Amino acid sequence: MKYKMGFTMGDYSQDGHNISEVKHIECNYSVEEITKAYKEASKELGFDFINEVCKEYEEHSMPISVANRLNGIHAIDIEDYEDQDGGLLYIEDANEYIDIFFGIVRTKLPNLEYSDVVILEDKLDLLQGAGYGLYHQ
Repeated sequence: MKYKMGFTMGDYSQDGHNISEVKHIECNYSVEEITKAYKEASKELGFDFINEVCKEYEEHSMPISVANRLNGIHAIDIEDYEDQDGGLLYIEDANEYIDIFFGIVRTKLPNLEYSDVVILEDKLDLLQGAGYGLYHQ
């Protein structure tokens, strides 16, 4: 079975730099299975990649110590990363970040396969923001 999922990279809450990108993928595991596997792998690694890497504005790198651990579990090939000054390895873009994330997940789900999905949709501007009063706490 193939599962389609979407997620927002960057400032999803729009309360900081206001720059984000919606990514869509198709995967052979569900959101629940991926989440569980990621949490298990993070616990074993002793750090949470999502909450510790590329968290600050214009932060495009990970510490060499993190890269070495990821290389040790075969989540990345450290030779593929450009060394920056100060013991940091450069992460090129959101796609590379996602690849690292799924490399971590793959340590628990070795048969994991995923690919980008292009979703083309038309936006109905007429309904943009309609029904405001329907949503309340």
